[in-house]
This record gives sequence, C-alpha cells and structure tokens, in this order.
Amino acid sequence: MSKLNDISGQRFGALVAVKPIPSAETADHRPGWLVKCDCGKEKIVNGGNLRKGRITSCGCALARAEKRKHPGNHDDLTGQTFGELTAVEYIRHDYWRWRCSCGKETCARPSLVKAGKITSCGHILKETARQKVENNIFRHHDGSSIPIIENIVKGKKRKTNTTGVTGVSIRRYKAYIMYRAQIEVRGKTINLGEYKTLEDAAKARKAAEEKYFAPIIEDYYKNKP
Repeated sequence: MSKLNDISGQRFGALVAVKPIPSAETADHRPGWLVKCDCGKEKIVNGGNLRKGRITSCGCALARAEKRKHPGNHDDLTGQTFGELTAVEYIRHDYWRWRCSCGKETCARPSLVKAGKITSCGHILKETARQKVENNIFRHHDGSSIPIIENIVKGKKRKTNTTGVTGVSIRRYKAYIMYRAQIEVRGKTINLGEYKTLEDAAKARKAAEEKYFAPIIEDYYKNKP
C-alpha cells in the first residue's frame, strides 16, 4: 500500500482507521478498512465510503440520534430473552439485533418479539414445516393419506361441499335431480351410484367408507412403525 492511500490512524468522525482489509475478506468484495469507533466497537467498512465521509460511526451515533428523537421508545433490552431470541443491541428505527438460540442473528422490532409474533430467527418455522412434511409423508399407508381419510370418517366436510355430505353431489337433469355418491380410494374414484334422495346417497357413501377406509386405518395403526 502506498503512503498516499495509507490512512492508518486517521480519524473519520467517530472512527479511527486501524488497518486495511483486502477485498477477498470483505462482504462486498471491495477494499475495506478495519476501524475502531469511539464507543469501542470495531467493524470493517468500505474504504471509499470512509474517505468520503459517508461513514462516520459504527452505527451508535445513528442509534443515539434516533433515541434523542424518540426518547420513550427505546428501553434497554440488552440481554433480555423472549422465546428463542436474546436482545443484542439497538440498531435504528425501533429495530434491535437479536441472537437466536441456534446461534444465528436477526433484526426485528421488539413489539413483535414481545408479542410472540417473532420467536426465533426462523428456524422454528422451518422445523415446524419440516415436521409437517415428514408427518404427511410417513402417515401414508396403502396408497392413502391417513389424516385425510380420518377427517372424512370423523365427518369433517370441505368448504366446497354443497350437499352437506362428503362424496355426494347433486346431478341436475331436465325434469328431476339425483344425488351421486362417490369415494376416492388409493387415488382412484369409485362411483357408488345415483339416488333419488340425499339420505340414500349418504347411506351408500357411509357404507363405502366402512368398506374401504376402515380397513386401511386399522391396518395402519396395527403395523404403525
């Protein structure tokens, strides 16, 4: 490094340049400088931004300025834990940096963290999603989804159902209507016939559930891993 470009020891606002950092070691892959702030914190900043006065502190000056604007909005949460998150430091605009129990860090508003709307860096949501996927995979048996057919047997209806009976739909003809009963087993639809009354169609559907679904559920729990 030429003496012309050497800014070691020079002050830029609250920052003092310590040593140059090669571009291979910076986040933006541009030459940077390790600087030390008057608050004691060290960080790596872009050299060009430092020389042009675009960076004058580690961020603590902005935080102090923001706190002066809104003195009642920034209680010191440092070290406090909510869910999986522990407050590390205030950043700006009511955002804090949090360290998750898994070691990762994230930024979030304290109001959302305290209310339980944000409880981790995101790994809990990912784990929950993974478990749902695993449950969906492992709770398949004999070509059928056990949760789905269990809900059907319990009487849970789809929002799109128009007759109030799962697997029964209305067939409209010119002079009359019929009720068609069907059931889907192992990915295939089995027609159970058309009936003049909803009651008869419902009976046919119920009998089919006992014939096809009950043995699958029974076998699943009998041979459950």
